[in-house]
Amino acid sequence: LVSLMTFSRHKDDIYEIKRYCNKKNYKIIDSDEKLLTYFINKIKPKSVMCNIDRIWSEEDFLKNFGFIHINDTKPDYTYVTGDGHKRYRKSDIGKVKPSSKLYRLYDCGKRCYKLEL
Repeated sequence: LVSLMTFSRHKDDIYEIKRYCNKKNYKIIDSDEKLLTYFINKIKPKSVMCNIDRIWSEEDFLKNFGFIHINDTKPDYTYVTGDGHKRYRKSDIGKVKPSSKLYRLYDCGKRCYKLEL
């Protein structure tokens, strides 16, 4: 396994790309396009959504494939432990030991795209 793309299904055959990655130290040319094309041909969704982190993700693939920019979200945050080894969503904060030292880690928001099929 050298490339992977995962999806989640929402109502009415609308899917969302949740993750896309390549094996460490590998660059697989056009694997994102090949994986998404296979998914569309096999599952036949009405539309595909994608929310990308504005810091880490590249938008060229989405634009070239025909995705339309819908909106941008505001910056958000998660919690990390003092040593940075564990990350918690805001919804998980009640599960953390009260003695744990936590810090807020902010992002730059997400950019939301949609492909109508």
